[in-house]
Amino acid sequence: MPGYMAGLWLWEKIFGAKEWVLRSFNIPWLLLGCWGFLYYWRVTDSFKFTALACLLFSPFTWFYLDEARPYVMQIGAGVLTVCATHHLIYLRDPKKLSADLLCFLAATLILSLASLFAMVLAFLFYLVIMTDVLFRPRHGIEYLTNKVCRLLLGTFAIPFCMLAGYYLWTLSLGAKASGVGGTGLLNLPFAVYEIAGFSGLGPDRNRIRADLMGAFFSHLFPLLLGLSAYALVVVSAWQSQSTEDRKFRIVWASGLGLLLVGAVVSWLVGWFGGFRLLGRHLAPMFPLAVVLFGAVLLTAWRIRLGRRAVLLLVAVLLFSCFNQRFHPRLPKIITGEQRL
Repeated sequence: MPGYMAGLWLWEKIFGAKEWVLRSFNIPWLLLGCWGFLYYWRVTDSFKFTALACLLFSPFTWFYLDEARPYVMQIGAGVLTVCATHHLIYLRDPKKLSADLLCFLAATLILSLASLFAMVLAFLFYLVIMTDVLFRPRHGIEYLTNKVCRLLLGTFAIPFCMLAGYYLWTLSLGAKASGVGGTGLLNLPFAVYEIAGFSGLGPDRNRIRADLMGAFFSHLFPLLLGLSAYALVVVSAWQSQSTEDRKFRIVWASGLGLLLVGAVVSWLVGWFGGFRLLGRHLAPMFPLAVVLFGAVLLTAWRIRLGRRAVLLLVAVLLFSCFNQRFHPRLPKIITGEQRL
């Protein structure tokens, strides 16, 4: 994570080395993600604000906002990556092509600077762009005939190659992720558990690791309430689909497919890399999950049952946010002076 460490070092030189100051380095990256949704993304205002609300009221965001780790940096850069990919494939504007490509390249470079694992996931977005060029060659021709786009591609190739060389060099020296635990069949479901916001409703990962399924028995009511809220939202969205919505199923399905591929690739990297996969490792893909679920919420809101389900889910997720933020059973107990 050379980019994160360099940025944190500079942040400390400017603002000091207090614990809460170091953790506040996450705030600019979260604001970057907010800016991406509100001012860069070229979609309807309702979609922008729904995605932003999903990002800001997510227990996953709240938890890692208080961690001195690069995951909020990855979330902020991930928002720009998702928005730029959406523009380059589905909302293509020849007048803004170079600007969108610049945003895509810069955002994926930030992801790659955050960690090697994030660089692997950033590469999946490049595969999406290359797949688009394969099936729509005119898009590739536009990149090659645009002088600014050619300059950007050539310029950004240099730091990407240098960064890839750096990571290969560190791997050759024996650098690797923590070997405290490995990745098994239950790691991916637990990652979903974290990202969906259940960590503030049920047991934390240390308790689950110790007691397995027995850890959930004392938290059945809030967990079932959360599952029911999610289920009602999805059912309501399915019932309220219009003919126009069905035209965009391929867009939603392609996003979901990319999310699933990212999850499987992450699991495979954890399996073969010999480290424990957790929800935080999927932080670069988290903005994509936010966008997809934001579309579900907007569709569900059209009917009465959907509006009630959305409000119930918002209440449950807010409870999860505050519970995991302030409840003393957090895995890491942080004093009041250290909290943001």
